[in-house]
Amino acid sequence: MYNTEHRNKILMREEESLDNIKQYYVKCKNEDGKYTAIQNIYGCISIGQTIIFCHTRKTAAWLAAKMASDGHSVAVLSGDLTVEQRLAVLDRFRSGLEKVLITTNVLSRGIDIEQVTIVVNFDLPVDVRGNADCETYLHRIGRTGRFGKYVFLP
Repeated sequence: MYNTEHRNKILMREEESLDNIKQYYVKCKNEDGKYTAIQNIYGCISIGQTIIFCHTRKTAAWLAAKMASDGHSVAVLSGDLTVEQRLAVLDRFRSGLEKVLITTNVLSRGIDIEQVTIVVNFDLPVDVRGNADCETYLHRIGRTGRFGKYVFLP
């Protein structure tokens, strides 16, 4: 898993995210607890579209299947798709055919989707040594969550 000491790492002031992004932390014991937290979020607030970041393709597939079985319109974008498949998934998401996009770090940089109101880090971004990857964290929330809210689930 990941190094738990990174939770306490403080970002320098100039590295902090944009002012219009609200960040929340929900402490969960395991993946089922994280899923319950996501269900609670959907029960409490109005959501346009959501991007959920997972550490692995396996977690992304598990979460997508679980959310789809609960009636959510879900798409998955990961590194095992071709460029054409990735573009097709993004086009469907942008057009609103899917309300939830579950992805890995393949989508953490270089994308802005205005209708996204919530970005969830189902898993924290970490480097190869298991330490917090603050740069990826900021890209995830800054690029994809620029126009709305942000939810962090450890």
